[in-house]
Amino acid sequence: GAAGIPGTKGEDLIHKELALASLCFIPSGTTYGTDGTDGTNGAHGAPVGGCMMTSGAVSNGHWGGAVAAGGVPGANGGGGGGGGAGGGSHCDGCESGFDNFGGHGGGGGGGGCGGAGGGGASAGGGAFDIFVTGGAAPTITRNTLVRGEGGVGGAGGAAGRGGTGGAGGAGGTGGVPTLFCARVAGAGGRGGAGGQGSGGAGGCGGSSYGIYTSGVGTPTYCAPASMNTFSGGTGGGGGPGGFSVVNPGGAGVAGALLDCSFN
Repeated sequence: GAAGIPGTKGEDLIHKELALASLCFIPSGTTYGTDGTDGTNGAHGAPVGGCMMTSGAVSNGHWGGAVAAGGVPGANGGGGGGGGAGGGSHCDGCESGFDNFGGHGGGGGGGGCGGAGGGGASAGGGAFDIFVTGGAAPTITRNTLVRGEGGVGGAGGAAGRGGTGGAGGAGGTGGVPTLFCARVAGAGGRGGAGGQGSGGAGGCGGSSYGIYTSGVGTPTYCAPASMNTFSGGTGGGGGPGGFSVVNPGGAGVAGALLDCSFN
């Protein structure tokens, strides 16, 4: 969030001693310090959608599901503006011989920290009747394949809450009212609150395949001539998105159910 605007200082006065009286000459401008303005709140983390890529990928011969997106952190709140100092006075023949200081302006409150985004969830495990990776495609014919059930996607992580902004400090009195011919200072503005993080995305459900290949081209395993039959199975359910006060994460989609997948 944006920082608050500092207060303005007060105009100085003139302290003069005459024969029968002590006088304080006041200028035309404002002599008191003005308050600083509050800092603005930090923006909330933008929402993230759940996992959509159910196909996953093969690395070093092993299949892995996609990792869902993490939530977005909230922005920090802006600090409050400091208060303006009170006007002092210049000694012009006064009895003490000293100038007077006005009150010191109060410090601005610190902005609250933004909440962290929730972590993205992992996908559910895939189910494979036959898994082929690398090398020459083997011959696969005349099989009766009953597919398995993909695993359920993980839940997105909960987001952090934004911190509360700090209170601004009170303005100093500069000795007022005991001290003659001086003015009080302005208070510091309050710091803005930190934005709420967004929840992490839910993971995709694991997909279920009869035959899955990687790096062997596009064999004819699902062609009628191969006489492979497929039945049963289900893709795993998608995981829920992570909690957030403002923007929860999106849920992942369910896994696919396929006879063959060539990758």
